[in-house]
Amino acid sequence: MVDERLRPAEEGELLVRGTQRFPGYLDPADDPGRFAAGEPGTGLIPYESGPLTDAHWYRTGDRVARDGEGLVHLGRLDSQVKISGYRVELAEVEEALRARPGVTNAVVVARTDLSAPVLQAVCTGNAPDPAPLLEALQERLPAYMVPRTLLRLPELPLNLNRKTDRGAVAAALDTARRAAPRTPAHPRGPDRRRRPPHPLPLPGRSPVT
Repeated sequence: MVDERLRPAEEGELLVRGTQRFPGYLDPADDPGRFAAGEPGTGLIPYESGPLTDAHWYRTGDRVARDGEGLVHLGRLDSQVKISGYRVELAEVEEALRARPGVTNAVVVARTDLSAPVLQAVCTGNAPDPAPLLEALQERLPAYMVPRTLLRLPELPLNLNRKTDRGAVAAALDTARRAAPRTPAHPRGPDRRRRPPHPLPLPGRSPVT
């Protein structure tokens, strides 16, 4: 287990090598940034180039901690984000959404590409209106964990590996936002203030006829 600087830690990312690393993980082109070289006792460095051997470590992306003589899985590093200074597990928000009646599946994405990082979500199922779902989440989760927007889709987009395509989810959210009708910020109706029918005379003067 290592921390963000690849230093040994009691809680951090799980690294594996040897027989645990099956052939699908042997090509760095398939997993850029996922390999490390060296030994935990003397120092690990990110793998950059050269022959990849069994001595190289694979960075699993799993966050684990020691629990007695074993390890306990704490979640995925790529599903942990920081919103308003708080660490948020996307899987926890997704699970809260799936627990609502009418929701079959849900995906939450962190929009760090916006001016201020926010959570947005999509869901599938027969829930008719996203508004009650977000209100229910507000009763269960802290405010910083409640998605800013929620979009219902007929099905979740998948990539070639049949996993949820989070990039496509973000694109669907953007498309829905652009398609939503915009209400003027300050709608103006007819001016119904009463106006005098004739100019008011100045003090000491008579109106001109």
